[in-house]
Amino acid sequence: MNRSLRRTLATIGAALMTTGTAACSSVDGGDAEAPTTVESVLAESAAAMASVESLHFVVRRTGTPVSIDPDGLLVFEEADGRYAAPGSADAVVEVTVLGNRLQVGAVAIDDQLWLTDPITGDWNDATGTIDFDPAGIFRPDTGIAAVLDGGLEGAVLASPEPDADGRYQVDATVTADEVSTLTSGLVSLEADATIWIDAETDQVTEILFDTALDGGIATWNVLLSDYGSDVVIEPPDTAGG
Repeated sequence: MNRSLRRTLATIGAALMTTGTAACSSVDGGDAEAPTTVESVLAESAAAMASVESLHFVVRRTGTPVSIDPDGLLVFEEADGRYAAPGSADAVVEVTVLGNRLQVGAVAIDDQLWLTDPITGDWNDATGTIDFDPAGIFRPDTGIAAVLDGGLEGAVLASPEPDADGRYQVDATVTADEVSTLTSGLVSLEADATIWIDAETDQVTEILFDTALDGGIATWNVLLSDYGSDVVIEPPDTAGG
């Protein structure tokens, strides 16, 4: 083999080796996305939830009754409402009173709470009379963002890929304090929960958990939607109360 041919083959070999190394680096190296982990999903969702300006929420309870008043007369069934940052919420709360299902209006602004009389519909200042805070679920420092950032134990990701609805599923144990947050202060018990997080926006869309009470199991479902919608919440007119 003459020198010219040897030099040509050597040049071709070096070029092939360089191309192969670059290809391997592209597959194995720095430009590849980091694998999805439960830690990354929770961290990104906690940041997204801390910056939420507004949303629509539904909180449902089924199973064992849970009351919102000290006398046990108003059994919580469902709250359908809106949140506006940093700490305001209004909702229509469905309660059962002596076997009758009624609706109660609720407005929470900062540390104040107003409820309507289930019979007359008049607004009354209920601050300090009951432990019910629908805005507390979403406050950046104590709400869902805080639950995601340190309020979960043994969190696992059901799959590194989103489900058919484009959501990550996280299964974890929620501490008693965080369960109190998620139930607007109605229950303070540790619970196993499933949390669904939108893979595109990092926003929580649903939380499902059971609480074991003396009379049995109460199941809670928190549904979140309409992020960023136009929400203005003002104190109600209590002149009739």
